[in-house]
Amino acid sequence: LKEWFVKFAAAVRVKPGLQLWSDAETFDERFWTTCTLKRLIAQMQTVQPYVTNIITVAYSHDYSPLSVDSGFNKGYFYYTRTGRLPNAREPAGVKQFEYSLNKYDQPVFRWQSSGDNKNICGYYLYRNNLLIANMQKRGSTGKLQDYFIDTTLRKGGSYQYEIESYNFNGDVSLKQSTTGAINLSKVQNHSD
Repeated sequence: LKEWFVKFAAAVRVKPGLQLWSDAETFDERFWTTCTLKRLIAQMQTVQPYVTNIITVAYSHDYSPLSVDSGFNKGYFYYTRTGRLPNAREPAGVKQFEYSLNKYDQPVFRWQSSGDNKNICGYYLYRNNLLIANMQKRGSTGKLQDYFIDTTLRKGGSYQYEIESYNFNGDVSLKQSTTGAINLSKVQNHSD
């Protein structure tokens, strides 16, 4: 990204009065979820030395309290006034992270929140140390998801799963693991 902006900034300097603006993305394209404040700020800090201004065209649907939890908007507003992230407690981890197999032999994960969800806006789920899901609270009255079905497994694999809570800033809880690895002799790729 930096290399791209360095080249564009050099080209813009050739024409007096021409300006280079950047669009900061307020979403995570891997899961089409709202990005945390730390990720948004990191994007802006990366391009800031090369651009005249930074805008976002996606704010109305990715950070607006009409679309997502108001914690994103409140945190960003705090940042624009102070230049700092809001103070937030480390999010509490989930309880009773368990799974069962559905009729297609796909693992269905369920968990309970810690009960202190004020600053939690989502959960990251990992399989064999790779992030496979970002389950985020949607809207001002949305509920945090408390289950996930892994429909992408292959026959004969061995899988270890972990989950962590995260807050609007991007701070994460300690990871919780399932007990032991999940070994599947047969998996049918269907949605339940």
